Amino acid sequence: MKILHTSDWHLGQVLYNYDREEEQTAFLLQLEQIVRQEQPDALLVSGDVFHTPAPSAATVKMYVRAMLAFRTACPAMTIVVIAGNHDSASRIDCDRELWRVAGITVVGAVARGDDDVAARHLIPVHDAGGELLGTIVAVPHCYRLPGDAFFADLLAMADRSRPVVLMAHLTITGSDITGHDNIGMLDSVPPAVVAGYDYVALGHIHRPQFIAGGEHRVRYCGSPVAVSFDEQCEHSVSLVTLNGHDVPQVRTIAIKNVCPLHTIPASEPLPLSEALQQLEALTDRRQCYIRLNVLAAEALPVDAHDRSVRVARAHGHRFCTMRVTSPRSSEREQYSLSAQQLQELSPIEVAQRYVAGRQGRDLTEREQQMLQSVLRQIDEEDHS
Repeated sequence: MKILHTSDWHLGQVLYNYDREEEQTAFLLQLEQIVRQEQPDALLVSGDVFHTPAPSAATVKMYVRAMLAFRTACPAMTIVVIAGNHDSASRIDCDRELWRVAGITVVGAVARGDDDVAARHLIPVHDAGGELLGTIVAVPHCYRLPGDAFFADLLAMADRSRPVVLMAHLTITGSDITGHDNIGMLDSVPPAVVAGYDYVALGHIHRPQFIAGGEHRVRYCGSPVAVSFDEQCEHSVSLVTLNGHDVPQVRTIAIKNVCPLHTIPASEPLPLSEALQQLEALTDRRQCYIRLNVLAAEALPVDAHDRSVRVARAHGHRFCTMRVTSPRSSEREQYSLSAQQLQELSPIEVAQRYVAGRQGRDLTEREQQMLQSVLRQIDEEDHS
C-alpha cells in the first residue's frame, strides 16, 4: 500500500498583511502533479487544512478545487482529511456527506456518546479490483481524548491482516518543535500511546521528522510551505510504502515555495544599515518575504521601517518585520521555556519566570495568593 502523507497546509494564512494565495495555489498544483505521477493508494491530510476556523470564501474555493483535482488525477485513490487545531471541527464535518459523494472522507470531530466509532474513524483502502489493501484510522485534533486506550481500542477494531495506518493531529513527546511560535496545545502523548500501528501519519509539528522511540514508524511529514520565518527546514510531503507489517519505506518529495521567507542576515544580527546592505545583495531573484535581523543597542531610528520597506520593494520583495536584538536580549533568554519544560512547571512557577524575565523581580506574596485563589476556582469549576 502506497500513501501520500501531508499536513499543515494552513490555507488562507495572511503573513504580515500579505495574502499567500499565490504560493498556496502553487503548492496545491505541485501536490496534484505528485498524485498524478505517483498514483498512491491513499492521500492523507493530517489536519490544519486551514489557518483559521473561519476561512474566506476564496480560500474554501481554492481547497475544494484542489480536492476535486486530486480525485481526477487518481480516481481510485482513497482520500482522508482530518481537522487540526487551527480548523473548525464542525465546519469540516458539516460537508462530510457531500464529500462522501466525491469519494473523500473528512473527519472533523472524535466520536462521542452513541456515535459509531468504527464507522467514523476506520476507513478501508481498496485497490482498483476491490481487494483490501489496509485500513486508515483517522483521529482529528481534540483537547481531550475519550480515554487513555482510545488509539489501542481503534487498532483492535481494524483488520490486522493488512497494514493499519493511524493519522492524527497531536504532539508526541520528544518531537522537535524548533521554529514553532506556538504549538497550539501543551498536552503531549508518549510514543507508546500510538504503538502497534504500522505507520503513524502525524500533523501539527511543522518540522518533518521521525519520532525517537517510534520504531521508525511515527512521523511528522511537516508543513509544505513555511508558516513562519523560524521554520528553517525542508518543506515537503512524504510518500510512504507499506509492505505488510514491515517497517515502512519513506521518501520525501520537496515542495518548491514560489515566494520563500528569508531572515537577513540569517545568523548573527547586524546594525540596521548593514542588514539593509545584505538585503540589497540578496541573490534570490524570486519575490521573497523579508525579516531583518537587526542589532540595536538603543531604539531604532523612527524611519527604520520605512527604509526597510523601500529597499525591499526596490528589489521586488515584501518586507514583513524586524527581529531586534539588544544587549538585554541575552539576559531574558534564561527565562525562555520549551513546551516540555513548561509542562513540568506549576502555574505559579510559570508566572514567576514570566515576571522575573519581564520585570526583573519576584512575585509578591499577595500576587501569589491571588493566583492560588484563581487556580482553586478553576479546579472547582472543572470538577463541578
